[in-house]
Amino acid sequence: MLVGLFSKARYRHKGVIVKRYGYLWKDVIDFDNLLLAHHNARKGKTWYKEVKMVDSDPYYYIDKIYHMLNDKTYSVSPYKVFVHNDSGKERIISKLPYYPDRIIQWALIQIRTDFYKHIHNRHIFCNTRTGSTLWFEKVALCAKR
Repeated sequence: MLVGLFSKARYRHKGVIVKRYGYLWKDVIDFDNLLLAHHNARKGKTWYKEVKMVDSDPYYYIDKIYHMLNDKTYSVSPYKVFVHNDSGKERIISKLPYYPDRIIQWALIQIRTDFYKHIHNRHIFCNTRTGSTLWFEKVALCAKR
């Protein structure tokens, strides 16, 4: 079978037919996907200097990310590591800069989640916005039985 020629191909792995998804890079670096990734990555962070910088001219900065990814010149920035005191417990936090790393992470996440939605069955609620509400309804339904 010529797996490399088709975007969706089926092959056997340990006796199970598995789908292989290919040619996803063009979807990851699509300008609309990168713009949506910026929109999702900026939620709750609009006071960051880097978010304000990208918001000042989003098309320019998204275009720079596109060219970094397309030309394969992107490399992950160094993490900023700091200690956060959370209710008396110290936690070590590692954080990437907003631009370009968090935007690129979101661009990858947005493409990846489409392929993992079918794997999660009706008993897993963590990948939906109303997951906890659905979980409580399911628990209540099972408790009545």
